[in-house]
Amino acid sequence: MPAYHWSIHQLTEWFVALSQEQEEDLVINLAVERATEALDAEIGAVVVGDAVRGTIGFGRVTPAPGTLLAGDGSRVRVPGIGLLHRVVVELGSELPGVLVIARLDEPFLAEERQMLLGMARILGLRIQGLRTSLAEQDRERLLETLLAIQRTISHRAPLQEVLDSITRGASRLLGGSPVALVLGEPPDPGHSVVCSTFGEDGLDDRDGLLSAARLAMASGRPGTGECEGYAAAAVHVSGEACGALVTPAPSEGRPHGLLAAFAEQASVALTDASTVKAVNEARHDALTGLPNRALFLDRLHSVLDKRGQDGGGLIVLFIDLDGFKAVNDGFGHSVGDRVLAAVAERVSACLRPADMAARLGGDEFAVLLARPCTIGDGVAVAERLIGEVQRPIDINGHEVWISASVGAAQAQGSGVSATTVLSDADIAMYNAKQQGRGRVVVFDPRMREEVVVRRQLEADLKRGVREDELCLHYQPIIRLSDGCPVAVEALARWTHPTRGAVAPKEFIDIAEQTGMIRELGHWVLQEACSQVSQWRRSLSPNLVVNVNISGKQLDSQFVDHVEKTLAETRLPASALVPSWMASMAATCSAAARMRWQASPPWVFGSRSTTSALAIPRCRRCAGSRSAR
Repeated sequence: MPAYHWSIHQLTEWFVALSQEQEEDLVINLAVERATEALDAEIGAVVVGDAVRGTIGFGRVTPAPGTLLAGDGSRVRVPGIGLLHRVVVELGSELPGVLVIARLDEPFLAEERQMLLGMARILGLRIQGLRTSLAEQDRERLLETLLAIQRTISHRAPLQEVLDSITRGASRLLGGSPVALVLGEPPDPGHSVVCSTFGEDGLDDRDGLLSAARLAMASGRPGTGECEGYAAAAVHVSGEACGALVTPAPSEGRPHGLLAAFAEQASVALTDASTVKAVNEARHDALTGLPNRALFLDRLHSVLDKRGQDGGGLIVLFIDLDGFKAVNDGFGHSVGDRVLAAVAERVSACLRPADMAARLGGDEFAVLLARPCTIGDGVAVAERLIGEVQRPIDINGHEVWISASVGAAQAQGSGVSATTVLSDADIAMYNAKQQGRGRVVVFDPRMREEVVVRRQLEADLKRGVREDELCLHYQPIIRLSDGCPVAVEALARWTHPTRGAVAPKEFIDIAEQTGMIRELGHWVLQEACSQVSQWRRSLSPNLVVNVNISGKQLDSQFVDHVEKTLAETRLPASALVPSWMASMAATCSAAARMRWQASPPWVFGSRSTTSALAIPRCRRCAGSRSAR
């Protein structure tokens, strides 16, 4: 494959030079000279109507148009030079004419053809601007806008930033009309997705927007066309149609030439980024095809910038699937992936074209309601999403049921960041989980304060486990007939150095959610078995210990750990009674009632009974008061 004879930087330099010339002949001569030089070609010319202009490489003889345009292939025979590889590109739909470049040695690459197409479009616009005095100001604005976009491409700005600048610039030059850049793989344009938009009003008809884009893609031509009230200009990557720039067709005037100019800029940017597939891999989730977290935050940041000081009614929804782990564990990850893909489709189907859905990772999704709306509108959308997700999902003839919890947050106040709004929605989603799942909760600033406290408690618990701040209290179980202790229940307790006693419900929940419950559970089992083994030798040979087990502890290594602990502490298996409870922090009184109903001879002792028995606690806590 031949080496590249041009670069994005060369194209930018050509662009700048062309915009500085004010006479048509000078513009054409400069354009042909620079294009021929950039492509390392032998000849170049512009043909406008029946006139050949700005020729390079023909000496003093001006060739006839028929000589340059003979045939319809990629080769042309030029007298005195020989058989050349040729590229012919149109100057634009509003200016009949072509730019012709030819060379001897190597055929032109698709990327080189793409660059020449962009050159020709800008040249056509420049010539037209010089000829049309009434529209000169608008033409100058167009050239300035395109030059600014070209510079962002040249400086290797993030691709999404470049694409956003293209849609934003096109919208501005079209008098504020909304513009969408639609991308999709050419073999299956039915999977086209809106990649970048500017302006929301007028883009509600998603089907019409996509139909216009597909028509432009199917034509395979660089020009534009209209479909169902939309104008569209095809976008190419390495010469292959991959999408379109689309805008509602105005009642007066035809935006084809202007739209085509911006479409060519998008083509240059995408070609420079290699392929649409590479773009999607970098900015989209491979499983669902939705934008990923990075793209979602970029779009959210962009919309916030456009809205000004108060966020403009922007709302973010944070969606987390309830019980998705059970789907993966029960049916396998392949079924889980299909469930995620189905959820993505249902979420997207509930949204308007201007909105954005993204997969943040795992079973977490986010939605950006970009059009200004009230928080009540956001809640209504969230409830609709929950209803769609809750419908059974058919997987190979089997119905899979799942639900979702949603947090809603509205951008408020000046200077609010994209990450803050998303974090607020995440916090609200967590509260929805806490309140029973399958519901939507609106963010309240007080929730953020609670999160700060909780995160501090998480850090303190990690430190507390490391520095031996936790201990075990033992609740005795006595035989009523003679008052003798026959069993004890081991209960984890934590005394914070500054907060004092922390309720078990608080720190056990944190341990379960952070995964610390395994480490904590192993320690409880080891301490309880060791202590009861000592008491069986010194107090009661038949003493039994009840240890509460969290469901989070039941992994593939749990049984091996129990066997190892029993062997190390020399405690018989009959002396250990695991208690299956929702939380290790379940109250003793509730457990006492359950045990009494199940087996009347056994009951938890009251506070006075515990004190009277005066059974010592674990070795770390020996000498202190017995547990309540």
